[in-house]
Amino acid sequence: MTISFTGAANVPAHDTTAPAAQAQPAAASPKRKRELGLFDALPAAKRQRTSANTMFAPSKSATFLTTGGTIGSKTTNAQGGYAPSSDFGPAQLLAGLRLPPDLRLHSRQLFGDGIDSKDMTDAHWLGLLDTLCDDTSQSVVMTHGTDSMALTAFFLWLTLPRERLQGQSVNLTGAMLSSDHPSADGRRNIEDALSVAASDATGVFAVMDRAVLAPPWFDKRHTTAVDAMQPVNGAAAGVVADGEVALVAQPALPVRSFDVRGIGALPNVAVVSAQPGTNPRHAIEQIRYLVDVQKVDGLVWQGTGGGTGNRDVMAELNRVAGRIPVVRASHPGSGHVDKDKHHEDSAHFIATSGRLPSASHARVLLQVAIAHERKRVPADTALDVRKVTAAFDDFR
Repeated sequence: MTISFTGAANVPAHDTTAPAAQAQPAAASPKRKRELGLFDALPAAKRQRTSANTMFAPSKSATFLTTGGTIGSKTTNAQGGYAPSSDFGPAQLLAGLRLPPDLRLHSRQLFGDGIDSKDMTDAHWLGLLDTLCDDTSQSVVMTHGTDSMALTAFFLWLTLPRERLQGQSVNLTGAMLSSDHPSADGRRNIEDALSVAASDATGVFAVMDRAVLAPPWFDKRHTTAVDAMQPVNGAAAGVVADGEVALVAQPALPVRSFDVRGIGALPNVAVVSAQPGTNPRHAIEQIRYLVDVQKVDGLVWQGTGGGTGNRDVMAELNRVAGRIPVVRASHPGSGHVDKDKHHEDSAHFIATSGRLPSASHARVLLQVAIAHERKRVPADTALDVRKVTAAFDDFR
């Protein structure tokens, strides 16, 4: 269902069976206490104050998309478990929120009643990419579960056409507490994401707990805290407070963009890992099964420390690297994995994840790099592994 309305001081509580104009206005949400600690800490020269009240052009359009996740969920048991629910679709999530003035907002629910983000698949990503490419609004705010929010943002950052992001933003947001929780955090996050959409920020962002985060430099770092989404290998792109957006700097678009529209399915890339002390034969047998039997399109090794592993495992990676693209990543989740520092990567055409936050990020990049290269060469032509893995050079 699609709902359209124009921004005002507060969004009315919508009855989805009746026109928005017939709805009764809800009471204004209580004004939040203004806490600008992070905002005020920014050097004045680096602040880009883009208040939604002053920077929003008249009749600027935005699309509000909901996909499920905790923000679209309700409590299901006494232990605090929750699941996506039709009780928290677009109208319910927007009801009573303070919006930037003169906002023409259109809303849509995706994926039925929504999905838990741990169930987000490659097919969902390709569907989101098509939806965003076909959307004609000037900015997008999309609710999303936190478990895979960072990966969805990274995928869209890599694959959205440059012209779609020219002077526009795609803003993911969500919650760590279900929307029926007494301390639900989702409403404020939506308001903040709409403020970023109303600003002059350009690119793909995640807006959570007042922070504006730019892919790929963030990830989920806590299982329950409302500030679970944290910057990795850098700082947050900015902060939001009471409708004011402060960007430290405009985040860069990717060095190269990847055309994956129309491919049908993303390549099958597997992640293999082993902990110190485990039998290396287990990892070796898994690699052989994935490459020789399952015929995966690419492989990410999640090693220890600098992305290495048992010498026999590394020898097995050398064996398969000439046949499919192989990337070394690491467990810690911050820092970097240097090429040729702990392994003869170049000699075996192995790439490293560089400064990417996780092996999962490396998997996403490898998927889109393979897909992009496949579209460029005839179907019966073998991929040049070096051209595929060159994408990782941008993240050293």
